[in-house]
Amino acid sequence: MTFAGQHGGNDRVLHASRHNPPTMPTPVPDDDGKLRAIPKAVFDGPNGAFLKSMGMSPDDPSNIIPQAEDFDRMVQESLKRQEERRCAIEADLLEKHGHNAIRPFFVCGEGVLNSELGNWMIRAMKLMPYDEWNVAYLPTDDATAAVMGLPLHPCQSIDPIDQTIVAKLTPIKESVEQALIESKQAMATGYDPDLAEKYLNFVDSRRAAILDYVGELKPLVIRMLAEVQEEQS
Repeated sequence: MTFAGQHGGNDRVLHASRHNPPTMPTPVPDDDGKLRAIPKAVFDGPNGAFLKSMGMSPDDPSNIIPQAEDFDRMVQESLKRQEERRCAIEADLLEKHGHNAIRPFFVCGEGVLNSELGNWMIRAMKLMPYDEWNVAYLPTDDATAAVMGLPLHPCQSIDPIDQTIVAKLTPIKESVEQALIESKQAMATGYDPDLAEKYLNFVDSRRAAILDYVGELKPLVIRMLAEVQEEQS
């Protein structure tokens, strides 16, 4: 996949890789052609009543496994939301201060998102790169920097930060992939809804851990940029 969020003019859309997908379940498509985490046949079997009592159905969006084109669409929708946020911030800055030169800065930059880890974060964790968790808006001129009280946009990804993020999040990726392997092995002879729920809860907790980490890192990165720019000036 290609992520060009920091270089050039407008951000280009990131496309989910079709060549090196992360470890994912590989169920057989149902008769309607859709891939489901829990096949329709399970809902018609002895565990069906239990699943339905939990409010689940075979066509729940969370039960449909997206394909490459679905991820491309989700990334494009994420980019559109980012553009809408940027335009709203620019309009507010212009009205209040008369300066509004800003650009999105991505905490997880090219070195993260153009990697196996980044592909996994998008496809397995459903973490879209242009959503708020990964974005901070930084000024691109001194006048806007003064009214925002923020450092200037570095106009590039910062390799040491990307490397730190990869080192921190790769063990989370590996733990989720190992949990998937163990869950599939445990259910090799039959579907176990309790084990499936345990696995899904674990995935949710690891996704939350990623969001928490990036959320804590974002102000630290901005502070670091400010300190570096102060030293340079």
